[in-house]
Amino acid sequence: MEPVAETLDDLNADARLALYAKGRVRGKWLMTLAYDSDKEQDDARFGGVIDPRAYYTIYADRNETRYDAASVRKLYLRLERPQFYAMFGDIETGISEPELARYQRALNGGKAEYRGRNFAATAFVADTPYRFRRDEIQGNGLTGPYQLGARDILPNSERIVIETRDRLRSERIVDSVSMTRHVDYDIDYLSGTIRFRSPVLSRSSDLDPQFIVAEYEVDGVGQRVLNAGGRVSYQSNDEKLRVGATFIHDEDGNAKTNLGGVDARYRPNIDTEVRAELAVSDAKSANGGNAAVGTAKAWLIEAEHHSSNADFLAYVRERESGFGAGQLNRGENGTRKFGVDARLRAARTLSLTASAWQEDYLDTGARRRAARALAEYDNGTTVARAGLTHADDRLSDGTRNRSNIVQFGATERLFEKRLELDAQTEFALGGKDASIDFPTRHRLGARFAIHRDVNLVGSYEIADGDTIKARTARLGFDLAPWSGARLLATANQQEIGEYGPRSFAAYGLSQSLKLGERWSVDVSVDGNRTLGGIRASDVINVNQPVASGGFLGDNATLTEDFLAISTGATYRADRWTLTGRAEYRDGEIANRYGLTLGGLRQLGEGRALGALFTYAKASGSGTTPTTEVINFEMSWAHRPANSAISWLNKSEFRSDKVRDAIAGQPGPIGGGALTIDGDATSRRLLNSLSVNWTPLGDRESRGDAGRMWYERGEFGFFWGTRYNFDKFGADDVKGWSNLIGADFRFNLGEHVDVGASGTVRVGTDADTVNWAGGPTVTLAPMKNANITFGYNFAGFHDRDFEDARYSRSGAYVTFKLKFDQTSFAGLGL
Repeated sequence: MEPVAETLDDLNADARLALYAKGRVRGKWLMTLAYDSDKEQDDARFGGVIDPRAYYTIYADRNETRYDAASVRKLYLRLERPQFYAMFGDIETGISEPELARYQRALNGGKAEYRGRNFAATAFVADTPYRFRRDEIQGNGLTGPYQLGARDILPNSERIVIETRDRLRSERIVDSVSMTRHVDYDIDYLSGTIRFRSPVLSRSSDLDPQFIVAEYEVDGVGQRVLNAGGRVSYQSNDEKLRVGATFIHDEDGNAKTNLGGVDARYRPNIDTEVRAELAVSDAKSANGGNAAVGTAKAWLIEAEHHSSNADFLAYVRERESGFGAGQLNRGENGTRKFGVDARLRAARTLSLTASAWQEDYLDTGARRRAARALAEYDNGTTVARAGLTHADDRLSDGTRNRSNIVQFGATERLFEKRLELDAQTEFALGGKDASIDFPTRHRLGARFAIHRDVNLVGSYEIADGDTIKARTARLGFDLAPWSGARLLATANQQEIGEYGPRSFAAYGLSQSLKLGERWSVDVSVDGNRTLGGIRASDVINVNQPVASGGFLGDNATLTEDFLAISTGATYRADRWTLTGRAEYRDGEIANRYGLTLGGLRQLGEGRALGALFTYAKASGSGTTPTTEVINFEMSWAHRPANSAISWLNKSEFRSDKVRDAIAGQPGPIGGGALTIDGDATSRRLLNSLSVNWTPLGDRESRGDAGRMWYERGEFGFFWGTRYNFDKFGADDVKGWSNLIGADFRFNLGEHVDVGASGTVRVGTDADTVNWAGGPTVTLAPMKNANITFGYNFAGFHDRDFEDARYSRSGAYVTFKLKFDQTSFAGLGL
C-alpha cells in the first residue's frame, strides 16, 4: 500500500508476495513450495495449527482447516520420492528408536530422511531461539489446571504423554498414552498451564503412579543457536539384526551438549531378543551459564525370551548424573540397576513368578537389594496367590532398612466374570518391614465390567510399616483400549451443522460411561493420607513416589494428604449438546474447586449458538494466597445460505482475583512468582461482532432492473469493544475502548466497483478518538487482478490494524495479483 505524497520522503511503500505450489518436478520428485513475505515469526504458529477458540468459536458450517506447508518462517520447501524426502520448514526431529540417545524436538529448519530395505538415515539442522523443557507432574485427581515449569511456550510445539510407572521399579513403564490437543487437553501458552478433558488421577487402578510428561519449546535463549543431529541404521535381510548410530548437538543459552550413541538389537528367533546401547554426552557451559558440565555415559544390556510356558527378562543398565540433553526421566539419573524376572507356567492353572534386582544410586551411595517369589492358582473364576518378598535398603548415611514380607491374596470373579472382588494382605516376618516401599500392607479392590471396554474400578489400601503409615483410595473408570477422543467419536456422528472437532475443542468434555443414546457420565475419587508423613532420609529415590502414600508435589514435597473428587455428565440430542464437570480437592497444601459448563445448540441450517462457563478457585493454607478465575463466553453464528444478512458474534467475560498475595511467592497451584502484594482483581468484558449484508433480489415489489441494481451492493460492519474494571488494593482502574469499522461496495460492472470505508478507534472512556475513512474505486483489468484507488480524509497509524486495511490519511493505491497453474498456460510454460 502506498499513499500518494508530494515528496518522495513522504512516500510509504509496502508489498506482499504469497505463493503456494505443489506438483511434479522432472517427473520424479514431488515438490511442495510455500512463501509469504509478510509472515512475522512472532505471530506464526508452529505446525500451522490454529486454536479453534482464537477468533470466532462457532461458524455454523462444517469446514475443516488442514495444513500442508507449515513453517514459522517465510519459506517452506519439501522435495520427496517414495523412499526419501528433504524439507525446510517446521520439523519434528523424530529420533525415537534409541532409548538413551532419543531426541525429539519441534524446530524450524531443514530435515532429510531416507528409508530403504536395509539402510535408513535421517538428519536435521536448525538455528532456533527456543529452549527445550521437560516436566514430569504427578496427577492430582483433577482435570487441572496443571502449572508447567515455564511460560511463553512456542504454540503447538508440545508433546503431552500420560505415563504410568511401576510403583516398585521406576524404570518400568507400565503404560504410555499420547495426548492430542483440543481433544484430550487444552493449553494456555502464555501462562504455561494445561487442563485435561478428563481427570488425571495420582495412581492407576493397580496403584502405580501416573505422571503428566510434557515436552515443549520455550522462548528465552535471546539468540539463535545451532541444533543438529542425525541417525543411521542397518537391518539385515532376515531382519534379525539391526544396528544404529546417533549423534546430536544440542545448544541453548546456558550449555552446549554433544551426544553420541550406538545401539544394536538381535532377534535369533521370534521368541528371543537381545538389546544393547551405549551413549556418551559432553556438556559445556555457554555464555557464562550455570548448567552442569562434563562428560557422562549411559549404557544398557537386556535379554528377553518368551515361550508358551516361560518368560524371562535379564537386564543391566547404568546412567551417570548429568547424562543426556534433558530428554529422559529424571528418576533414572545417577543410577545403576540390574536384575532378572522370570515367569513359569507349571500347569494350566498354576504359574510361578520370581524377580531379583539391585538398584545403586551413584550420587548418594544408597542401595536396594530385593527379591520376590509368587505362586498363583487360577481356575478361571477363582484366583489364589501366595508369595515372599525380601528387601534390604542401605541408605545414604549407612543405615539399613530391611523387610521380610509374606503375601496372601485371592480374587473371585462373579456374574459371568463381570464382577471381580479382590483381597490381599502382606505382613512382616519377625516384625521386619522397615523398607519404605515394602511395609505391611492390606488391600481391598473391586472391578465391575459395565461394558466390554469400560470398567469401574475401586481400591483401598492400608500401609502400616516401621517407616510409613498411609491410606490410599482410588475409584474411577478404566477404559480399554484408551480411545483418546472418547466423546469426540460420538459427537462427530451428531447431525448438526457445526464441524465436530472444532466445537468439541471449544465446548467438549470427555466422559467415560455411556448411558443410553443421550447420556454419558464420569466419576472419580482419588485420595491419599499418611500418618506422620515421610522422612526423606528413608526414601531411596526422591524422584519416584513412595509405593504407598507417596505423592510428588511442588517444592520437592514427598507426600500430601488429599481427597479429590471429579464428576461429569454430557447430554446429547439431535440439535443439543450439554456438558458439565464439577471438581473438588481437599489438599494439605491447598483446597481447589472447579466447575465447567458447556453447551452447543443448532438453531437451524447455518445457525448455531454455543456457550462455555468455567470457574476455578484455589485457597492455600497458612500464608499461601487464594486465587479465583471465572471465564464465560458465548458465540452466535447466523449464516444461512439463502439469507441476505449474516453475522458472527463472540462475547467474553473474565475475572481474575487474588487475595493475600506476597510478591515473589508462587500461587497455590505453583507456577511463576506473583508480582503484587495484597489483594487484586482484574475483570474484562469483551465483544466482537461482524455483520455482512448482501441484498438479494427476491422482493416482488421491485422490477427486474431494480433487483439487478439492488443486488450489486454489499455492506459490512464490525464492532469490537472491551471494558476493563480492575481493583488493586484500594485503587479502582476502569477503561472502555471500542473499534468500529464499516464498508460499502457497489458493483458498476464486470471490471469496476466503487465504495467507501470507515474506521473509528475510541480510546479509554472516549478520551482519545481516531478515525479514518473515505471513498474507494477498484478496477479489475483482468482475471485475478485488481487495482484500488482510495483517499482517507483522516487517518491514524495502528500496526496491528494495518494488515486488514489502510488507515493512514491521504491518497493511496493498492495492487493485488493472483497466479495459479492456469495463468501462464497460453505461454507454454
